[in-house]
Amino acid sequence: MTTGFDERYETLGALRAKLQTRLGFISSGPGALNNRDLMNSFLQEGHDLICEEVDVKAMRRRGMIRLTKGSSKYDWVNDVLDEDIDPTRVESMWIQYGSDDPIKLEQGISEIDRAQIDFLSFPTRWDNSASQIEVWPTPDQAYDLIVWYVAPKSRFEQDADRPSVPSSLVLMYAIAMGKAHFRHPDAQAYGGMFERRLRTFKADQHENQRHFMGGSGAGKRPAQVVRSANGYRLRVG
Repeated sequence: MTTGFDERYETLGALRAKLQTRLGFISSGPGALNNRDLMNSFLQEGHDLICEEVDVKAMRRRGMIRLTKGSSKYDWVNDVLDEDIDPTRVESMWIQYGSDDPIKLEQGISEIDRAQIDFLSFPTRWDNSASQIEVWPTPDQAYDLIVWYVAPKSRFEQDADRPSVPSSLVLMYAIAMGKAHFRHPDAQAYGGMFERRLRTFKADQHENQRHFMGGSGAGKRPAQVVRSANGYRLRVG
């Protein structure tokens, strides 16, 4: 079963196959290995650039951890995405009970609280204890713990790795770079498409505020794929 995350953040392997197809290469079988490293480099370069450009809101995650009766400590892992959570990047925690609105937990558990080891109830507080999430009181039944956090830039090196930003943006950048590298005549058009999509994505992160790559959009030149000493790159403005 796929999730919205699966659809929006495709794996490096899936993106490479799409990129090879869009550039006119074989995307499966032994022949696909011939340009594997080059295709990966286009995708990884796009991933790095986009992560540097977007606001941290684009990296926010809504994690879920299943609490069980009688257990007060849990690993820092988002059960939905099987992704580690950095406790220093946690924004808030909430308890979901049935169909009621989630209830926000307060951070901090005192030693007096912890001394009540036999007290089982609806959790109201949380803390980071011995590299685990600790909730108090100890759950009296199963609950869903919702964790809002900012994910670090994910590893994007192995075929099963997923990017930290929407894969459609990563793929569009890679197509523009690939077309420039292989001297396709429509490389500039794809560079412009990438710039527009990135600008829209950045604006969405700030709701109704308008933001442009590199500052104000007034007098800016269209995005261009240019050649440099280190190969091709996308120049905006």
